[in-house]
Amino acid sequence: GPAETVTWAILGYLWSILKYISDGIADAAESRCALHLVTNDPNLARLSACKSHFIGFFSSLFMTSIMFMVGMELTKALTPDPTLQRLMVETFPLIGMGNVVQSSGLISASLLGAQGKSGLSTLLQFLGNWCVTITLAAMFTYGLHI
Repeated sequence: GPAETVTWAILGYLWSILKYISDGIADAAESRCALHLVTNDPNLARLSACKSHFIGFFSSLFMTSIMFMVGMELTKALTPDPTLQRLMVETFPLIGMGNVVQSSGLISASLLGAQGKSGLSTLLQFLGNWCVTITLAAMFTYGLHI
């Protein structure tokens, strides 16, 4: 109904904030990896890519844990309506899970682009969207009724 629509609109802004952090890390990783590849140092490029995955994964875990810790205060700051607050708190686990996966995928896609493998990146994103995302969405919606 209308409460769910408003909840998802508000949560869309929260998702954007989390995504901007991942975007920044992915852009930095892409630049650094491309720099090492241009200077003909694939070992440093590999090391840079691994460090970028590490930083991206733990920063997404960190931001998700902050979101969980301040969840109720955050919802009270965003809306005074108790129904919307309850719906947002119920949705936080899905957003947290999605943030960690999205961050990892975004960094991987950027690193593939830095290597000039954008075709492979596009294929993996397409397969991931259709095979994983649609399957999980159906499972959460129809199987778990979330």
